Amino acid sequence: MWTWSFELTDVLTTLTIISIISAAAYRLVLLPILQKLDVERIQDRTFFSDKYDTLIETLKELKEEIKLSRQERMQQAQRHLQLVGRVDVLEARVNDLRNEMHEKEKKS
Repeated sequence: MWTWSFELTDVLTTLTIISIISAAAYRLVLLPILQKLDVERIQDRTFFSDKYDTLIETLKELKEEIKLSRQERMQQAQRHLQLVGRVDVLEARVNDLRNEMHEKEKKS
């Protein structure tokens, strides 16, 4: 019957070989991938930050345009009311003049 027998040097040698292979794999494979992901993450943050800033500026501009549009609509509504009032006064005056003309024609 065969039995396993390990000495301390065998275990330490195996652990040393495994740690060297793991460190090399980390440096050669995993570290470049992590660095690439960090660079992409920074680029994404910059991209989204720029887009967010552009969006905020656009929203501020739209808010200002809406404010100006409301002011213009209010001014136009006031002008419209003034013109409607003047037209009503003119219509009333024209009707008065017609009535006066009809009364004069009836008298003549």
